[in-house]
Amino acid sequence: MSTSLSKEEIKRLFRIRKTVMEMLKDKNFLVGDFELEMDRRQFVSKYGEHMKREDLVISISTKNDSSEQIYVFFPDEAKIGVKTIKNYINRMKSKR
Repeated sequence: MSTSLSKEEIKRLFRIRKTVMEMLKDKNFLVGDFELEMDRRQFVSKYGEHMKREDLVISISTKNDSSEQIYVFFPDEAKIGVKTIKNYINRMKSKR
């Protein structure tokens, strides 16, 4: 389901993603300053007016150990089932 997101949804996703990036930086993950300093206009410019949640996936490692990674995803479904989780697990495995 890849429908265009409303302006309100884009605003919400921007705030969520920014908060996640701040939390990851606090936990010693490799987060670039540009990610933390990005405003909503730059966010829309980077991901497009018709962004998909799939484009917002975050996959980064810690500063001290590149094998220690985190994968943050933004599913389309309101409630996530086993099938969706398995799909994301397969994606994570393929990124190694």
